Amino acid sequence: MSFSVRILLSLFAGLGAPLSLACTLSATPIAFGSVNPLDEAPTDTVGTLTVTCPEPVSYTLSATSGQGGYTQRQMTFGDHELAYNLYIDSEFLFVFGDGTGDTRVISGEGTNSEHVVHGWMPSQPTAIPGVYSDDIVVTLSY
Repeated sequence: MSFSVRILLSLFAGLGAPLSLACTLSATPIAFGSVNPLDEAPTDTVGTLTVTCPEPVSYTLSATSGQGGYTQRQMTFGDHELAYNLYIDSEFLFVFGDGTGDTRVISGEGTNSEHVVHGWMPSQPTAIPGVYSDDIVVTLSY
């Protein structure tokens, strides 16, 4: 089985930001790869979000919940679903989201910053083999 989360990027400049200041956001995919559903251990992986700005600026990165909710995101393959989530820390304590409820945004400052996003998927022994995916939109606000 192969599992991946595509991160779609959107860029929103905050009101009052100078027109000459155009930051960019790029991402590496968060891919869980091939997973044995009989393995009882959870699977984790990482991806990176890179913010590049021509001048130092304070910003936030927020993420949508995708096909599930923030408590438990869902990757799908047809009618089949797999639970997973995205975190801003390697201990899997803080869910990457829009800052509402128990979710957290990523804050940063500078001209070139990399942020690691941690993916975690629990063991799911009843999973049907297939290529599962979810689309998460990450928004850069400054």
